Amino acid sequence: MQTNQYDYENCAAEPCSEMISVLRGQTASLTDQSFTEGSKTYTVAKADDFSYTDPIDGSVATQQGIRLIMTDGSRVIYRLSGTGSSGATVRLYVESYERFPQREADLYLQDSQVVLKPLLTIALNVAKLEHYTGRSSPTVIT
Repeated sequence: MQTNQYDYENCAAEPCSEMISVLRGQTASLTDQSFTEGSKTYTVAKADDFSYTDPIDGSVATQQGIRLIMTDGSRVIYRLSGTGSSGATVRLYVESYERFPQREADLYLQDSQVVLKPLLTIALNVAKLEHYTGRSSPTVIT
């Protein structure tokens, strides 16, 4: 599995909140859609606005982010935080499961940016992230 987090820090809060609202409204229509980038095609098995249940006290935190789960287990997650006076942070998580033939096992050693590029491009386009954040690249990649 390859995974990266892309943070877009100190963005204008209003357009970023709008982006999440638009994505939230699209979850039903994103399910079963296929997206292709280069030679990779991903089909959305489930799109939702996920919740978190605290295992200690059972409290539930809703609207924790928009999640796209692909049929191959790959995931895209959009989260918005820090919408206070100093700006918002959009966090984009991209995880991809890759299976290479035994004869190409060295492909598992590729840089995660290379492996994740098709799914990342799809994630950016689905959310229109550059439009809403005003950023052509993230502030931090981890």
